[in-house]
Parts: sequence; C-alpha cells; structure tokens
Amino acid sequence: MKLTRLLSVVLLLSIAPPLLADKPKWAGEGGQPTAREKEQHKEEMTSKNEDKKNKSSKDKNKNKNKKDDKDWDDIEDDVRDKVADEVDRKIRGN
Repeated sequence: MKLTRLLSVVLLLSIAPPLLADKPKWAGEGGQPTAREKEQHKEEMTSKNEDKKNKSSKDKNKNKNKKDDKDWDDIEDDVRDKVADEVDRKIRGN
C-alpha cells in the first residue's frame, strides 16, 4: 500500500514539470508554427534564460560581498580582542 502511494507520487512528480512548462503561443492550435513564430519563441526563451543568469549572478555577487564584509568584521573583532588582551597584560604587569 505504501509502495503504491510512493510510486504514484514519484510518477506524478516526474510527469508534472513538462505539463507546467511555458508553452509557445502557437502550441495547442493544431497547426505547425511558422519560421517566424519559431524564431520569436527561441528569442523569448533565450531572453528568459539570460534574465535568470543575470539575476543569479547578481545574487551571487551580492552574497559574496556580504561574505567578504562579514570576514572583515570577524578580522576586526579578532584584532580588537588581541589588542585588548595585550593592553590587559601590560596593565597587570604579566
């Protein structure tokens, strides 16, 4: 029973993505697309892909900058702690 449900879910998940994919305007009209429609669809998908790449590269750069800032903050904290420790040692005469 559980195996049947598991197989049903796996089958559904493997079939669902193509059903939910973006369809060109001419899809489902019963006729073949013209050369211009094919070219237009190709341009739309290329543009969409480039937009995704640009967005992901911006996100990566943004995250990288945040990481670098955090690293510098950690370094500053470490240096501040070391200096404070040295000052304490000198004051106490150790």
